[in-house]
Amino acid sequence: MPPSEQSPNDVLRDVPIVKQVSDWDCGIASALMVMRYYSDGADKNLDELKAVGKGLGMTQSTWSIELCQLLTECHIDNRYHTITLGVDPDLLKQTYYQDRFDEDAVRVQNLFEKCDSLGLQVTKSDTPIGDLLEHVKHTGPVLALVDSSCLWCRRCRQGQAPPPVPELQSASAPSTSYVGHYVVVVGYCRVDGSEELRYLDPSPNIEHHVCCAPVGRFEHARHAFGTDVDTIFIDGAGPGHSNRSSS
Repeated sequence: MPPSEQSPNDVLRDVPIVKQVSDWDCGIASALMVMRYYSDGADKNLDELKAVGKGLGMTQSTWSIELCQLLTECHIDNRYHTITLGVDPDLLKQTYYQDRFDEDAVRVQNLFEKCDSLGLQVTKSDTPIGDLLEHVKHTGPVLALVDSSCLWCRRCRQGQAPPPVPELQSASAPSTSYVGHYVVVVGYCRVDGSEELRYLDPSPNIEHHVCCAPVGRFEHARHAFGTDVDTIFIDGAGPGHSNRSSS
């Protein structure tokens, strides 16, 4: 389905919002948004999709490659870009990962090693923001892993000026405030001469449908230590999926 486009600098894909119901299922809620975007029937609810994930070995600690496997299992074509092919042991520096790291590392590393046989497309890449925007405009939505403590939405902070954008964090700069969170990028626009990203946030605390963040702020959240700049490009619905018209 093509995006609505009022001008070359105003793009929005009409992706239905799905809210998470637990503190761990933002990734599965984001995957369900994508499935419903490409499906006429929307035949699965969040609990049913969690059951599919559980059957694939997913736990309440969801990693990006597991979302790729879940989307592929549900006939959604996708490509996963990350700066780390496997599990970065330095993530142990991040408080967010410490409680379950050993168990997660075995499960996730196994998926990376089997990605070819599982039909998962995984590429080592620090995805440029321009590639993300071009994909949203011409192909489909994008799932992005961000540090939610760094996110800043203009609509959520009505009347407040955005804080200055700090230097992008490096792989050696963990933060005790880090909270991994998945969002769905659905478009972009220009506001007062500045480019903003449009995304859907599955957090139940967000009341409006589409969030809007200055590109620099979003990039800061996307490059925070702990995200591995994980980006899942959605290419459409594959064979076996009830597909919306893409004309």
